[in-house]
Amino acid sequence: MKKLLFLVQIAGIGLLFNNCNRAPVLPDTPEVEFVKAEYWDMGLQSPDSLNVTIRFQDGNGDLGLDQSNTVFPYHFAYFFSKKDTFNDVGEIQTFDAIDELITSDDIGSPDIDIPDFVDPFYCTEYITNPIIGNQVVVLPNGRLLPFDLSVRSDTILKSVFFEANPNHFNFLIDFFVKNVQGEFEQLFFESIVGPPECGSNFYARFSQQDIGTNLAESNAIEGELTYRMNSVAFPFELGNRIFKLRIRIIDRALNSSNTIETEEMTLDDIRVN
Repeated sequence: MKKLLFLVQIAGIGLLFNNCNRAPVLPDTPEVEFVKAEYWDMGLQSPDSLNVTIRFQDGNGDLGLDQSNTVFPYHFAYFFSKKDTFNDVGEIQTFDAIDELITSDDIGSPDIDIPDFVDPFYCTEYITNPIIGNQVVVLPNGRLLPFDLSVRSDTILKSVFFEANPNHFNFLIDFFVKNVQGEFEQLFFESIVGPPECGSNFYARFSQQDIGTNLAESNAIEGELTYRMNSVAFPFELGNRIFKLRIRIIDRALNSSNTIETEEMTLDDIRVN
């Protein structure tokens, strides 16, 4: 799944942070607004860079995830068992074999409603060759949360159905391109290569260090956050196409900000070199 991750390689998230002397009264739910987008054409030798800057504010300052924020509720994904009986919700249950999980082999099976193994679902809702630890936490509706998860890179064994956890990331950005009918449709960078290879989207995590210090004597914070995305795919997938972005952030209490939708743009519109 990560073989072609270089197509959508994500750099860090930089921060432009301006302190104020006053302590503003801000809501605990983060709020964001779009500032600018810039496209840097790096030529044939390096991935191009698409930089997006937003302005943010948050009333209690609980923005940013660190390396310890990887377990529930910040875990990567949920998996689903075909077993009819489970331990109580929240209990640990032994996981015997990958065949217990719902996989692409179960497409079309009675009482199992999963999408076909086609673009973009083969990358956005299936993970190939997962190695899952032998213990999971039982969650409602048959969902299983594994303690350990890695991905094999050798012979394809199973494509396991999963539900991505949006709270694993705190900077969520989606791309939409205008089609020949003049309508916008989402561009999935995960599946631009074609099966069985998968890339990655541009969802990311910014840290508390990226955010900086709090304002005055209040926990409120505000500032500007610049996310730098590097990819060789930008000129091929966006090129002269009209596109727009949807962006939101999530705080550690899982409060989602408002969703920004940018104006229509092309790479030439925002090109800086």
